[in-house]
Amino acid sequence: MTEKPIDSFIDNRGYDVKTRTWIKIAVSVGLLGWFLAGMDLRQLRTYLTGIPGGEALLILGLYAAAWLVNTAKWKTLLSGQSFLRLFALNMIGQFYALVLPGQIAGEVVKAWKLIGRAGQTPTVVTSILMDRLTGVMSLLWVGLIGASLTSTAAGAGWAVIFGVFILGFGLAAVLMRLDSCRIWSRKGLTAIRNRIPAAAGITDVLMNCIDAWIGYLHTPARLVPATLLGLVFQCLGVYILHRIALSIGVHVAFVDWCWIFTAVSLLLLLPITIGGIGLREGAILVLLSGLGVSGEKALACSFALFGLQVLAAAAGAALDLGLIVRNGFKA
Repeated sequence: MTEKPIDSFIDNRGYDVKTRTWIKIAVSVGLLGWFLAGMDLRQLRTYLTGIPGGEALLILGLYAAAWLVNTAKWKTLLSGQSFLRLFALNMIGQFYALVLPGQIAGEVVKAWKLIGRAGQTPTVVTSILMDRLTGVMSLLWVGLIGASLTSTAAGAGWAVIFGVFILGFGLAAVLMRLDSCRIWSRKGLTAIRNRIPAAAGITDVLMNCIDAWIGYLHTPARLVPATLLGLVFQCLGVYILHRIALSIGVHVAFVDWCWIFTAVSLLLLLPITIGGIGLREGAILVLLSGLGVSGEKALACSFALFGLQVLAAAAGAALDLGLIVRNGFKA
């Protein structure tokens, strides 16, 4: 296949991608500098380097297991593809999600690479959209259960937020089964697209999500196992963060980590930083401070979690390079 610039897949609306990237970098650096300014850096380093080696290996193993589960989830939505191929693409997506602007960059690259190999553009794109949607739904359920079981006032407040989102998804699922609602929603999104060209990317994604959701509503045999695997994946993510916290000396209940993990993950969807850097730290810092955790310990948890993402991205970069070399430098 002929290789196209990655930017053309991520942003084809004529915006200045470089300018927005530099703005996001500046926001990330500014937020990190702000948070670190009032911290005891020596104590922060002590917490990070104090994680036992055996515990670190266990956490790495759990992280790898989580992505194996996530790959199994994607495979239920996209049959006919090699499990190893999809796992490699998930890791590659982690790399591009970290180094390219926009939280959706990793998904775009995954679609681009898989379409170039297997074709079937609508099937591939639909599977990725549904993989993301079922992942968000699973995340919200994990957060709602944790927030409902917690004894903290902050967690109870998040239960309302997660519940509203879940009800919204459920209502949309019901309404989208009606022809009149589907037609009305597409007309509305088209009108927004025509009046606000800058929103074209968002409206196109929403219309694709509607089409994907409708298609999978008629195949619950694939949607239900994908959602269940999504729950396992998100629970593993929470448990990994829980293990990291315990190794640093943060004793927060597992149910509290459920709503904290969900809240942070949702906030990371905001496209204002590079790889969530700065935003992740700020969210964890604020949420844990409400539970009496020191700033140094909170940031140590965040940096350790980010370290796992960096390791996954490094593995993805190595896999991507290997595939490029094997295919004769054609992607």
